[in-house]
Amino acid sequence: MPSNSLDGLDRRLMYELDLDSRQPLSKLARRLRTSVQRIDYRLRSLEKRGVIIGYITLVDLRKLGTYCYFVCCIRTYRMSSQERDTHLRAIAKDDECTLAYGCEGAWDAMVGTVAKDIFEAKTIFSRLLAPIVSRIRQKIIYTEMRIYTYGRRYMLEPEQELLETGAASALEERKHQYLVTREPVAIVPHDELDLDILRILSSDARTPSMKIAKLTNTTPETVVRRIRRMEREGIIERYATLLNPQKYGYQFNRITVELTSIDENRLREVVEYMKQFTNMFRFIEVFEFDGFMMDIVSHTFDEMEYVVSEFRDHYREYIDDMKTVRIVRIYKAVYFPTFGKRNTGKKLDKP
Repeated sequence: MPSNSLDGLDRRLMYELDLDSRQPLSKLARRLRTSVQRIDYRLRSLEKRGVIIGYITLVDLRKLGTYCYFVCCIRTYRMSSQERDTHLRAIAKDDECTLAYGCEGAWDAMVGTVAKDIFEAKTIFSRLLAPIVSRIRQKIIYTEMRIYTYGRRYMLEPEQELLETGAASALEERKHQYLVTREPVAIVPHDELDLDILRILSSDARTPSMKIAKLTNTTPETVVRRIRRMEREGIIERYATLLNPQKYGYQFNRITVELTSIDENRLREVVEYMKQFTNMFRFIEVFEFDGFMMDIVSHTFDEMEYVVSEFRDHYREYIDDMKTVRIVRIYKAVYFPTFGKRNTGKKLDKP
């Protein structure tokens, strides 16, 4: 089998893991109607080939306090691809970095962080980008307000019958929507043990409860209770996968769309309209302009262009500008930072 090819089982496995990457091998085996040993082998193979980069935990930042997700888009000059790779690798290792992409097109790199406000975000980006500040031609910081995910439906597209097998029930029953920020909500009481658990799960959502307990100096039973409570209260939205599309023959493009104007009704309409395209992976509303960013994962350029063309034709009267960036390297992409104790949440009385 070619190194970048995926068969039906690989696709179903990756689809299931993106819906819940923390589910045990035994559950995956039942859903996919195969053995635990076979699932374990396929999983290790996908990891070894670099198809699966990691397992991430999606956290609702609003329920932990006044945190927002910021992304700095960077245009450089006189920097080779090797230099960019070296610097982005170093940035990705920083605890306050939550995202690091190498790009081609409108931007050369994207770096993300979580901060209380734009002033703190600028301070963090200034530190993260200090080693390359003299090589930066242009940079723009975006605040990600709402993020909608459409799932990795493209994984099942080549073999539609997979929807009727162990891969999934009807797609509509498995749909999900994830919002990083949106309207203010009440902060959910939490303490440092909760945050320590989130930090570990953010780095690897498949970390066993026993290992988390050892790392946090508590018991597995306490860890399980804490995780279930955070799931129930919506702090933990879900567990997903971080994939490298290039490793299985796909392209990852981010399209920035600026509109002449947009209101809530139009935004909702666009979100619903884009559901028809299986290559649509993520929709990101930003604060700084009337518009959004769309993440499209496609097998060919033509597939991506089809989605963009259909969108452009349908909303041509409202589009002011569109920019395309191809994500060529994913160094890091998590939704909860691994930084130290910046929490102001209340101390919990019970585990």
